[in-house]
Parts: sequence; C-alpha cells; structure tokens
Amino acid sequence: MREAAETMAGTSKKKKAPRAEMICQKVTDFGGDQDLYLKTFRRLLTLEHQRVAKMVTNSTCTNVTVAWRLLGNTGAYEGAFCIPYVRDSQVYRKKASIALTHRLIPTDVFGSISDVVKTKKSILIRVAVNIHPEWTEHTTEFTLCKSDPMNLHAQQMSALLFVLNPKNPLKEAFLRGRTETMPPLNESEKYLVNCPIASIRSLNASQMEAVNHAVGHRVALVQGPPGTGKSTTCVFLIHKLLLLKRGPIILCAPTNVAVDLIAKELARTGINSIRLVSKMKEPLYTDVPFRVAHQEIREMLSTTQKGLLSKTRPSKKDKEKIKQFMALLTGKLLRTVDVICVTCAMAGKLTVPAKVVIMDEAAQATEPLVAMTMSQETKQLVLIGDHKQLDPFVHSNLASLYGLSVSAFERLSLTGLKPSVLLTQYRMHPLISQWPSEAFYGGMLLNGVTATSNQPRAWGKTPTPLMFYSIPGPETFTNPSYYNQEQIDAVLSLIKHMTSLGISGKSISVITPYEAQRAQIDDQIRNFCLGLEVTNIDAFQGRENDYIILTTVRSNDKGSIGFVNNEKRLNVAITRAKRSLIIVGNPRTLSSDESWMNLISHIAKQRLIFTGSVKNLSNNTSNLFPDTVPVSVPVYDTVPVPDPNPDPNAGPILSLAELQSVLAAIELEEQPELTQPNPE
Repeated sequence: MREAAETMAGTSKKKKAPRAEMICQKVTDFGGDQDLYLKTFRRLLTLEHQRVAKMVTNSTCTNVTVAWRLLGNTGAYEGAFCIPYVRDSQVYRKKASIALTHRLIPTDVFGSISDVVKTKKSILIRVAVNIHPEWTEHTTEFTLCKSDPMNLHAQQMSALLFVLNPKNPLKEAFLRGRTETMPPLNESEKYLVNCPIASIRSLNASQMEAVNHAVGHRVALVQGPPGTGKSTTCVFLIHKLLLLKRGPIILCAPTNVAVDLIAKELARTGINSIRLVSKMKEPLYTDVPFRVAHQEIREMLSTTQKGLLSKTRPSKKDKEKIKQFMALLTGKLLRTVDVICVTCAMAGKLTVPAKVVIMDEAAQATEPLVAMTMSQETKQLVLIGDHKQLDPFVHSNLASLYGLSVSAFERLSLTGLKPSVLLTQYRMHPLISQWPSEAFYGGMLLNGVTATSNQPRAWGKTPTPLMFYSIPGPETFTNPSYYNQEQIDAVLSLIKHMTSLGISGKSISVITPYEAQRAQIDDQIRNFCLGLEVTNIDAFQGRENDYIILTTVRSNDKGSIGFVNNEKRLNVAITRAKRSLIIVGNPRTLSSDESWMNLISHIAKQRLIFTGSVKNLSNNTSNLFPDTVPVSVPVYDTVPVPDPNPDPNAGPILSLAELQSVLAAIELEEQPELTQPNPE
C-alpha cells in the first residue's frame, strides 16, 4: 500500500494546494488545547476515512443517475439511484459507506446508505450526503464506489472523546505530556520489583531503569532501539505489575505478528495469559505455543450451544442467541486470566476492566488507535516502541501531512514526556550496529554481543558482517511497483553460494521495499532453497535473522529512489541482521539521498563495497559511480481510464425521469414490484 501511494504521488498530475477548509492544525502544534486537539483529529480521521472508503471498494458502478432532494432544514441532501441487482444482499446495506465521484465535481461525495429497496433486476439506494447545493445540478454520469462499513472511524472518535473526559485518570498525562506518578512503593513492593525472575534472564541497568520508570508513572514511554530486548523488558514488567496486584493487564500491539511474539514469551514464562483473535483470524491459530480464547470457548459450550453453531442456515433468532452466549462465555473466560493479548483495534471492544494497558510497537500506532485501548478502569498506560523506526501507516497523504502519521509515542516524547531508553543491543555484530547507532541514536547504543560471538561464516574472500554489493543494472517500473532484474540475479547468486557453503536457508532472509521485487525473488527461490523467507522491509520490523540480504531495487540516472529515502525505513532495513548484512544496490542512485550517502560512505571507508561476480568479488571501487545508468523500457500494467467515447448502448438503468417516477411511487407506498431486502 505504501508503494501504491508513492506511485500515485509520483505519476499523478500536479494538484492544486488544499483549500482553506481542508487545512487543520498539525497534531504536534495544538499546544495542549483540548478543543483544538479534538477538532484536529476529527478532521484528520475524516480525511483518512474518506480515503479508505474510496480505496477499499467491494463494487464500482459507472454511469449512475442520481436524483437529489434537500432533507428539511438540515442542509444535507439525499441522493437516490438504481444499480444492477447483486446476489449478495450484504454488498449494499444500511449504514454502509459509499463514495460518489463525478468528472465535474472537484471532490468525492461521501455518504452513508439510509435505505435499500430491491427489485428482481435492480436495487434502489438512498444515501444521505453533505454536498454543495450547486453540485446537485449534476444528475448523470456518476461513478459509485461502495466500501465496507468503517465503524473503526466512529470508534476512534469516541475514544478521543474519552481521552478528554475529566473522569479519565490519564487525561493530563496523555493529552499534555505531564509527568504524573503512581503512589510510591513501600519497601516490600520495591523488593518485589527489583528481585530477579527465574524464567527471565537478568535485566541490564537500562532495562531495569525502564521497568522502575513504568511501574512508577501513569503514562510511561519505553524506547527500544533495534535488538535492545524490549520484549524481554515487557514480559519482566508484566510480571512485576502482577506481583503488585495491578492486573488484569491488556497487552496489545498494532499488528497480530507483534502480539503473537509477546504472547509466546508470556506463555513460556508461565504467566496466566490468553490470546484473543478476530473471528476472521481464528483458522490461523490452530497450532500455536500459547492459549487461544476461541479454542477454550468451544470447550465451554453446552450441547445445545454446539447444536446452534453447527446449523448451516441459522435463523435470525439463532444468530442473536449465538451472539449472546459467545459474548457471555468470552467475558467469563477473560475474567479468569491476568493478561489479555489483543491487537489495538480489538482492545477497544473489550468489556473486561483492565487496570494497565501495555502497548508494544507503540510507535506504529496512530494516536486514535492508542486512545481506543483506554477505559475508565485504566490507571496506567505503558507505550513501548521506537519512534526512530517506522511510523504508523496512513492512507491519506493530507492526513499524514498534518500529523495523523505521528504516533502518540512520538508526540508525547516531543511534549516533554521523556522516554526510558534501552541502551544495550544484543542482536547485531558490532560492525553492523555501528552506523545506525551513530546515525539514529547519537552513538549511545552499547553492544551486548561481541564480534566473535556473532561472527558470520566465512564465504569466499569476504567473511564480513557488512558489505555493499554494487549492482548498476536498471530498475523496471511495473505499475504500481518496481523490480530490478540484475539485482534479482545477484540475490539468487548470493543465496546459491551461501547455501552451498552450508549456511541454512532458514537463517537467511531477503528483504526489499518493493512488492514486484519480492514476488519475483520468492517465485524463483522456491526451486532450490526451501525455508528462506522473502518479505518487504515494513513487515520485517521487530524481527531478525542471522543473514539479511537487502535488495534496494531503485537504479536510475535521476537519483530517484521513492520511499526508499525514508530514513526510518532505512533504520529498520539495516538493523535486522545478527551475523551478516548484505546490501545489494546502485550506490550512485542511492547516494542522492543524504542518509544513504552517509551509510555508503561509511561502508566505503572500510573497503566493504564489492563488485564483480559472487565467487570473485572485488572491492575496487574506482568505477563505482558510472556517469549514466541504462534505462529499461517500463512495463505498465493496464490502468483503467475513462473512455472519452463511451458506448451509447451502455446507458444508465433508469433515466432521471424514470428514477423520479419510481421515487414518487415509493413515497405513495405504491410498490407493486418492489420488495424490502432480506435483513439477513
């Protein structure tokens, strides 16, 4: 999705500056004013909601005729239109979000379906919208995009309102970044916090300081640079909070992968925890090393309840019964555990009171998503993450520009809520960690591993933990992504050579910023190397492997590197390797970016830039920066564009006059051929 956004930004026509009413205060500039805070996020969430509603479409209809009418004195309008009949009655239903676009209207018109009436051949839909009165003069040639209900938008707005509630014990600390401490610990409590735990290795000084800081503050930030053991620190913190009788605890993260990693550690150390997943994800959790709620709930079902669940076509009444007893059993189960492991979105739906919320990978969560995890029972919030790594992903460029992509973790650190920083990294060979420590963390990272302990296996003339493999071959654009065939060939040669020397494929991971590159390497690697993972950089945050091959893809004489120029993504990419990091790319193109230029200069000073074939590498860099880069012929996927001469036979289902007649008949309740949709 990020690369699609990049492509749109790079290939679309130059847009006009945002209108005055589109501008709002930046998230980092609201200065503690709670009215401005709410106004800012309401606008940003609306922009994001509109963007997602337009992108995530289930169905698109073109050449739609719309009949408009003013709804009383509200200033809002109702649009009514007919579309072809669809078999799935759930595709268009009340309260679903839709977008109407028109070539003569400068912005998309968003609304919510207020009524649906079906015939055998078509569906009549009414939509309440906010639209400029002049735009209602257009009645034909609309395009309709329908998206899934975006109730997350409403949940996030409700959560932000709660943040400002005077009854929220975390309001001042979370809103304004004020330091608020918990009641001081007595001597016995201090002992409980500081004594070691047999199932967890002893913490270092900065980790222990972070635990004590989190225990003692209402809102605490723990910054965990790559490899510094934030998962270990998180599990230790949970142990201590439970000893202090501060459970139950919600452990959440923006992604399922991040939640699963902590859930696994909690189960290993014997903490009474359970993993709660969405119904859609349940089939993926059949054989996991931790307790899963839906499996235990099935064991709690009575014979009657199992009978209801086994029905292939349950009635509406049966569905309501199932919903009720599943909610009852879920609540009953969750109240028996000390830690509930969920994603942030699911945490906002829990009814079990939790005294403490701990969020891992918090720097990847938008502020409204963090707000969703809090309730009136929440007395402490601990955000664990690293704002020097990837930001939250936001679909709307305008919402991102004004700060929706600024995490609560980063905003609070900017307002003066100082994070406790974990300082010792236990992942990377010192030669790999040296540059990111200097570039992103002020050189303060210490090495908890030695060069000897993380020495890579010698292969060829270069048993080095760090190398840049210079490949000047051209990139190819294949909408909306890029690939680089010469880099693909180089990566395959590297893998073949490394595995021939006894390095396991499971200990090698290939990461890249572009999906087209990932897909091509993944497709070819299956023929000779099982167990090797090929994935994108963003999905690999929080993970590691012994050997990392980073293929950067971009190679052109313009110095254009797209979102590869994001220094937070660069930080993630070069800090995943434990023993050896191999960067495959064109140093000339990458050096157009300052951060990449500094990294390449650092590697070049150590004579670790290589050219030539994999089995005969040379670090002669005299011809490293050619004057020009060959340009390949772009391969474009088919991109749908409006037909300037549409087929006259492909007209709307109903003319405007016919549509108005149908609407008038409905108003008079004269519906001889119309039937209400099945609510199920």
